[in-house]
Amino acid sequence: MRCVKIVPIKEYIKEDFELHLCSAAFFSPICYNWLVDGCGAIDEEVIMKPDRSTYKVLPYYPTHAAVLCNIYDCEGLPWKYCPRQQVIQATEVLQKEHGLELKIGFEVEFAIFNQSFEAVELNGYSNSNSTDLYAFLLDEICNNLELLDIEVLVIHKETGPGQYEIVLGYDSALKSLDRYFMAREAIKAVLRRNGLIGTFIPKSSSITQNGAHVHMSLWKDGKNITVDNEAKHQMGSTANSFFASLLEALPAFISFISPTYNGLKRLQPSVCVGSMISWGIKNKEAPLRFMPMQKNIELKTLDHTANHYYVLAAIINLGMIGINESKLLPEPLPQNPKLNAFKHLPSRWDDVLLYLESESGDLLRKAMGEEFINLNIKVRQYDIEHYFKLTLAEEIKDLTIRY
Repeated sequence: MRCVKIVPIKEYIKEDFELHLCSAAFFSPICYNWLVDGCGAIDEEVIMKPDRSTYKVLPYYPTHAAVLCNIYDCEGLPWKYCPRQQVIQATEVLQKEHGLELKIGFEVEFAIFNQSFEAVELNGYSNSNSTDLYAFLLDEICNNLELLDIEVLVIHKETGPGQYEIVLGYDSALKSLDRYFMAREAIKAVLRRNGLIGTFIPKSSSITQNGAHVHMSLWKDGKNITVDNEAKHQMGSTANSFFASLLEALPAFISFISPTYNGLKRLQPSVCVGSMISWGIKNKEAPLRFMPMQKNIELKTLDHTANHYYVLAAIINLGMIGINESKLLPEPLPQNPKLNAFKHLPSRWDDVLLYLESESGDLLRKAMGEEFINLNIKVRQYDIEHYFKLTLAEEIKDLTIRY
């Protein structure tokens, strides 16, 4: 969930403007607005300070503007759980110790509902009828994104009922993350103003898989070094080690990149979400999909219920472990894999917990820290137990409202 506070502009423009709130506010489960024991405290204050470089007037609400914040403790130091600060710190270390930068871009999949939470159309992939029917909406969304300095590369109809995809531009990790979150706000706001509902939840119908696919490439001295045409499989050696570590941690990392009951149901074979524990070359069944022509690797398993700042900070930390330890990717997934010949990523929470206690979990703890892993498990456990009891229709309605 994204959270917001509204303040008058006369307060915001003050040089020392900041907001105080309790740390527990950041760790409330999705399903309940209450405190989880050991996850923040109601009497522990943290301080929100705006990153004024992110200030944007909202074209869909022109009397309002938005600004993203960083979180600090009461001594003025970056709070250890601040999502943006984690990315800032990880990117600084990556540059300082390895001279590298991770650049990323998002594919944003979402579905459009009417007020009865029914999909507005039923056509399939890239169907022109669907794009014609809602061209006015897609135009309005695109125009709003561009007014927010968010580059749009492609818009098309996806396979599920009412499902569309918007591909955003490519930039540094922090800038792309900020634009991704602003894009989601804009998409939902435009649809809302037109009497419709936008949903980003992973399973918005029994056959719809909404992902937040992230494309990643490594850069050094202004050059993309993800591809090496002379290397095996055309992957550069540094990129190989960087992403080998991510693949090794991936089964346990599901606890962060697909952390909800709804999201786990999305991780099934033969639906192009990357359910196998593998990497592949242009292979949509692989969660890590290497595309030499585009010079990037796509993480397909990431969905919109994740905290994407935490995820990208962890990916960078994992990548540095891989480089330092000279890890190597195994052989890639074949183009037509036999489903029973490969292990699959966990699609049940109990299996995720087992992986967190395995070598995959040990590597993730090395990248994210024991305390942070345990905190995430506590919060997610509440949600898993709650949504397990609901029907899919109840789950879709509840999560769509919250996300």
